[in-house]
Amino acid sequence: MRRKMDAARRRNRLRQLLLSRFKGDRQKLQIDANLSKSHLSQLLNDHGSFGEKIARRIEDAVGLPQGWMDADPEAERNEPDLALGRVPLLAAEQAAEYEVHVDNSKPPGDDIESHIVNVPVHRHTFAWRVVGDSMEPDYREGMILTIEPSMTPKPGNLVLARLPDKSVTFKQLTQDGDIVYLKPLNGRYPIRPLGEATIIGVVRAATVVLA
Repeated sequence: MRRKMDAARRRNRLRQLLLSRFKGDRQKLQIDANLSKSHLSQLLNDHGSFGEKIARRIEDAVGLPQGWMDADPEAERNEPDLALGRVPLLAAEQAAEYEVHVDNSKPPGDDIESHIVNVPVHRHTFAWRVVGDSMEPDYREGMILTIEPSMTPKPGNLVLARLPDKSVTFKQLTQDGDIVYLKPLNGRYPIRPLGEATIIGVVRAATVVLA
C-alpha cells in the first residue's frame, strides 16, 4: 500500500512538473530528464513502477532538490523551485569565479545586472551571455544562458567551462572512451579535450534577447 501511495504521489508531481515548468511539452521533459519516450509515457500514465531510484534520477537531471517528488504538493503551493526567479547576469571574468559573485540565498546587490529565469534557482545559479559564434547556429552571440553549478555534468550536456587561463567557454560535453571533450556546435571550430579545464556548470535554459 505504501509503495502504491508513493508511486501515485510521484506521478502527480511529474505531471505538475510537466505542466508548470515544461508548459506541457513532453518532448522537452523527456530530453531534460534523460528518459525515453515510452518510459516517460509509462510514468505519467500509471503504467509500470515509479520507485525511489528513478525519482531521484529525474530530480537530479532537471535540477530539483532531492526528495521533491515525494513531497506533499499541498504543503508547497508557493514553492520557489517552480516559480520565476531572478539571478545575477555575470560577465565572462566574473563567471570564472562565480562563487565570489553569486549567493542567491542573500538579497541581490546593485552592482551586478540580473536576469529573470523560469528554472529552479539554487544558491549559485547565474546567467551568462554567449560570446562568439562557436555554438552557432543553435546558440548565437548575445543569447543569455542560465547556468547551474550544482548539477552533475554528463556527456551530451551543454556546459560552461573554465579554462586554465581563467577564461570561460560554452561548449557541449562529449566523451569518447575515457577522454572527455568540449565540442563546439559550429563545425568551423575544433573539438578539444577537456584537459585541465573544469566544468563551471550545466546550461539549464537559453533566452534570445530581442533588440
